[in-house]
Amino acid sequence: MGDIAFNNNSINASSDGIYIDYLYYFGYSMYGNSTFTMDGMEFNGNIINASGGYGIYWYTEYWASYMYGNSTFHLGGVEVNDNVINASNDGLYVWPYYIGYYMYDNSSAVVESWYIVGNNITSGSYGIDAGPYDMGEGMYDNASVAIGDFIISHNNISSDSYGIGWYVYCIGYGMYGNNTVVMGNTKIENNTINASDCGICLYYGVAYDMYYNSSVSMGYTAIMNNTVNSSDDAIYVYYEWAGYDMYDNSSFFMGDTYIENNTLVAQSDGIEYDIYYAGYYMYDNSLVLIGTTTFANNDINASSYGIYMYWEYIAYGLNYDYDGAVSFIMGDVHMHGNGIVAGSDGLYIYYYYYEVGYDIYSNASVRLPQYFITGNTIDAGGDGMYFYSYSSPDDIYDNATFDFGGFLIDGNTFSCSYGIYIELEDMPEESYDNASLTFHDIIITNNTLSNCTDDAIHLYLDQMPYYPEDNSNLTFGDVIISGNTVENGESEGIHVEYGPETRDTGQASTGNITITGNTITNMSESGIYIYYYPGALDNSSLTVGAVLVQENIITNCSDGVFVDSSIEKGVNATLSLGEVSIDGNTISNCIAPRSGIHIDGMEGTSITDNLIFGCDTGIYIDEDSNHTVIVNNTIKNNQIGIYVYGGNMSVGYENVDTQIHYNDI
Repeated sequence: MGDIAFNNNSINASSDGIYIDYLYYFGYSMYGNSTFTMDGMEFNGNIINASGGYGIYWYTEYWASYMYGNSTFHLGGVEVNDNVINASNDGLYVWPYYIGYYMYDNSSAVVESWYIVGNNITSGSYGIDAGPYDMGEGMYDNASVAIGDFIISHNNISSDSYGIGWYVYCIGYGMYGNNTVVMGNTKIENNTINASDCGICLYYGVAYDMYYNSSVSMGYTAIMNNTVNSSDDAIYVYYEWAGYDMYDNSSFFMGDTYIENNTLVAQSDGIEYDIYYAGYYMYDNSLVLIGTTTFANNDINASSYGIYMYWEYIAYGLNYDYDGAVSFIMGDVHMHGNGIVAGSDGLYIYYYYYEVGYDIYSNASVRLPQYFITGNTIDAGGDGMYFYSYSSPDDIYDNATFDFGGFLIDGNTFSCSYGIYIELEDMPEESYDNASLTFHDIIITNNTLSNCTDDAIHLYLDQMPYYPEDNSNLTFGDVIISGNTVENGESEGIHVEYGPETRDTGQASTGNITITGNTITNMSESGIYIYYYPGALDNSSLTVGAVLVQENIITNCSDGVFVDSSIEKGVNATLSLGEVSIDGNTISNCIAPRSGIHIDGMEGTSITDNLIFGCDTGIYIDEDSNHTVIVNNTIKNNQIGIYVYGGNMSVGYENVDTQIHYNDI
């Protein structure tokens, strides 16, 4: 069968411009090596004025459906190019349903690439409302579907609803017995969109209910070089599922996602990226592999969030039947070179509590992304960068392994409420048997944070892990905060709450906290505040690295460096703590009545080679801070040089064994 082509027409219609329906059942119920071939569909070069309906409407059902016995179906490319459309409803409505629907016995379907290019669309509803729906649903016994690329580019769209709504739904749904679905790349590039709702919306539901050796492979997604002005989100990417109910050796591969070089003005979020039900109930040796996600060089002006990421039901119920070695792997997330002005948070990343890693058994393995957040400029009414995870993962058993990822936050410029806010609480919630968990480093370096109305850098790392039992273990990397410039804020420069804790017979080891080479000026509260409260209870074991506060320059703050501590150790527990050193800092002009260095409840602190001047008290050793060593400091022009609470006596909460030597006061 040749092309179906509607080209170079001039249409003035009181209803729809071009309306195609009831093209059903092409390649339907095919048996015994039968073949159906159709060259393609073309809608090119038309001028359409549809004052009462759709510009172009194309709806089909049941092509390549109920195929048996080596039968084949081939659909050539789909082209919708260079049309000029003015429509009261959707400009383009292109919906082929059920291509590759219930296929058996080595049957195959091929759908070549789609091109929606160079159209000029003015619409009363969607500009482009399109997508493949139910391609590869209900597949048995070595059936296959191959889908080409989807290219939407160089369109000019003015719409009273969504600019582009692209829906890829039920692709690889219900696959039984060595079936394959291969989908090409999706490219949405160089479009200009003015939309009264979402500018560019992508909705995915891929790889659901898969058995045996079935596989779904999806190419990369690129949303690049678009200019969008929208009354809602400028770009919205939503995965409803990505690997849901997978059995045996089934697999899902998703390519990389690139959202780059877009210019976005949004009355809601600049970019919203949500993932639900990825790796949801996986059994046996099934595999999900998701590529990297990159947000780069976008220019975003948003009334709400600049870039918003939300995750729920991720790596959920793996090897729930206690057998197998499921693998769930996510590539890294890169946020680089974006310029963001946002009414709320600039970058917002939220793991829904309990549901990013839940009920993981046997030899299952999970790898979540590391975040590389570099070179962004963010001016936000809320937080510059916000990350939140509570009680994720939860309930890890047997020999399962879980890699939570980590952070590199480097070379960014922030002006906002909290500059950088990271909260990890109860991570993991509970772990058992020989489960093993890893969290990589948190590295915050070379950022400039100014005019923050709350803490410039705020880390809340609490109860890591929470109720580890048996021989389960957590390895937590270093926290490095270095080379940052913090100035003119209304709270603290750097605020770290650090509370690793073990119970039962669980084990954990954490790296060092290193805060070095930062310049902190004109903060209304402490320049650097650390609340340090590790605990080992029952018969557990906890090893904590060193705390190093070195070579920072702190001027015109409340306390320069304030370290507060409460340490808990059970009678039968093993607790090993690294050194605590405050060394080589320059601290001046503390806001009265505050101190250059203030220690409260921290034992064994070494305070050496600091230069402190112009404060109420140079060094203040508060109660229950035993075995403090104060050596080789220069403490000048302070009302009190060194103050030790209660003297150096073992009475109540007073201090014991304070060593003070070779200071210049």
